Amino acid sequence: MQRRLASFFKPTDSDAGTSRDNPSATEVLPTNEQTLDVRHISEETNLREPQTEEMASRTISTDLSVNPYDNPCQPVLTDYPATTIGNRTRKFNSSYFLAYPWLEYSKEQDSVFCFNCRHFSGSSLRSGERYGARAFIDVGFRKWKDISELIRQHENSDRHKACTISLTQFKAIETEAAESVASCLSKEREKEILENRQYVKALLKTTALLGRQGLAFRGHDEGESSANQGNFVETVHLLTEINPDLMKNSRKAYGHYMSHEYQNDYIEVIGNEIKSSIAKEVREAKYFAVLADETKDLSKKEQLAILVRYVHDLKIKERAIGCYHMRKVDAESLADFIYNEIKGVGLDWSKCVGQCYDGASVMSGHFSGVQARLREKAPQAVYTHCHSHRFNLVIGDCMQKIQRISSVFSVLQTVYSFVSNSNTRYQLFVEAQKTANVPVLTLERTVVTRWSYWYRSVAKILVRYDCILAVLSVVQESSDREAAAEATGLKNQLESFPFIFSLHVIHEVLAVINPLSEQLQAADLVISEACTLISATKNELRKMRDDEYFRVLYGKSKEMAINVGADLSETSALSSAIPVKSKRVQKISGRLRDYLTTTTIGKHNIDSESTTTEDKMRREFYEVLDRVLNEFEERFSVQLPVLEATRCLNPKSKDFMDSDLLLVIATYFDQAGIDTMQLKCQALIARAFVSQLPQKPANA
Repeated sequence: MQRRLASFFKPTDSDAGTSRDNPSATEVLPTNEQTLDVRHISEETNLREPQTEEMASRTISTDLSVNPYDNPCQPVLTDYPATTIGNRTRKFNSSYFLAYPWLEYSKEQDSVFCFNCRHFSGSSLRSGERYGARAFIDVGFRKWKDISELIRQHENSDRHKACTISLTQFKAIETEAAESVASCLSKEREKEILENRQYVKALLKTTALLGRQGLAFRGHDEGESSANQGNFVETVHLLTEINPDLMKNSRKAYGHYMSHEYQNDYIEVIGNEIKSSIAKEVREAKYFAVLADETKDLSKKEQLAILVRYVHDLKIKERAIGCYHMRKVDAESLADFIYNEIKGVGLDWSKCVGQCYDGASVMSGHFSGVQARLREKAPQAVYTHCHSHRFNLVIGDCMQKIQRISSVFSVLQTVYSFVSNSNTRYQLFVEAQKTANVPVLTLERTVVTRWSYWYRSVAKILVRYDCILAVLSVVQESSDREAAAEATGLKNQLESFPFIFSLHVIHEVLAVINPLSEQLQAADLVISEACTLISATKNELRKMRDDEYFRVLYGKSKEMAINVGADLSETSALSSAIPVKSKRVQKISGRLRDYLTTTTIGKHNIDSESTTTEDKMRREFYEVLDRVLNEFEERFSVQLPVLEATRCLNPKSKDFMDSDLLLVIATYFDQAGIDTMQLKCQALIARAFVSQLPQKPANA
């Protein structure tokens, strides 16, 4: 991914990079660090190595200027080396430096050179010249007899004039008095780089927006002729209309960087940044817990969600690390994947103090489950069966195993579908509420794993029972025979007294457990508060198991049945309440009559002595309560000592800062290096300090 995005800003070796969208050469631009260096060019073009042995023997002297940034080497000597020619001795004179400022002298070779031509002539050759043997450039000039004439000839040559102009321009560029062609090209490229970056910034912002809103990126047809090219492309086009500077890039045939592969790249880049940010917070928090759950998506693929839970800035946070497609869902594959993914984001498993999954054997197995395998690598990571999953199993088992209650839920789902899935029937429902002069409510759909939905659904049906019956009565008389038949069946069910009583029982039970359901899904709930809530819920359910409570509930159900015109005769009620009749009279001990038995006693359908409707309803009421309480006891009674000890960390608990409980936690997490010798004293001071803090107002 980084290589592909980097190619948007940096050139390849050929300065014409290629990508999946085939961007043109002008789209692949150099960064500022790659701006053309004139010094580098001058050095490369003029200081080449000799090409032959003869040229190698004529090495430029080391006492001359190295590059055009230097000044001409013009040493003024008291006495220059003399050369005897015939009867006369000749030598160089420093006065030539004043007449020809471009002249430089080499003491090593006792020769003169042209500063301008040495650095700016490049590889140009005149007729009869050989590279490496050019006078004043490659080899020095020391024919002192004719020096004046030959220097003037050289100064008037076209090459020298061109080199002098180049030197003048070079100095002007260095003093910022003029711009070179390379500099102009560089600035144009820098401008295009900024435009490209603004364009990519728009693409990334579009990706972030769609991801934050949970919207799909692609369309069915993203071609230019399509009326809807998908959310991503359409959003980018909207931005280009607002900012015309982005139009140039988005309308290119190639190099627009909006293909589905680039969209995935943008998502990956932003996802990595989010994970890095989360990992940074977790490392600051030091300790964390891992949560994971897997399920099938709409395409029937197994998806594994991984989250981390930690305390940062005194706030409990839960953050998703990612959702991954799993080809294998065995314990070994899941454990290895979770371990590598947490480690891959830069988190230290030695700082993991907890892991939370559902109760499936592949996750919770004590010997080879995911939690057991991860505890081999992180022994301090205590496993907790997700309390929300436990609660869902409690309610699900209770409500589905009692035939009457299960039938009521089925009818409620049918009523919702019948009324809400037809616009005509829904409008009848709205008009019925307006006629009754009550606020218009919409029935809630039911979701198996969301019991708060069930509670709201039951509550709304109870308060709009008359309106629902009115809609069913109207549909009964309609010409649509299929709808009329279904309305008749539903109306008969809703006018049945056992159904009305069961509906009230469900409402009462869900009203008690619904707060627990919502609190167990809160991200800031701690284990000690969860245990307290569960205990309080069980106590409330036990209080409901009372004859007086039953009589009040039975009376409310009977009153509602009378209002809707239900048949309260014993024959009708009993026939609805007992779907299967007993073949013979069976008796059971009177001491067990009002209790749900969960083990065999050799008796079936032991209702023969309860001949009244009230007795049947009482047994159904107690059966529901007993099953719920029994499931709570089985699924929430066992807690690890270290989890039970966490109540000492809750300021609202009577065991707050209890030294014995703190010692249990400190012993379990011994890798934290807690000084158990001072723990008792520190706990006493902390408890006294918290007790002296000002109490918040009750309405705060």
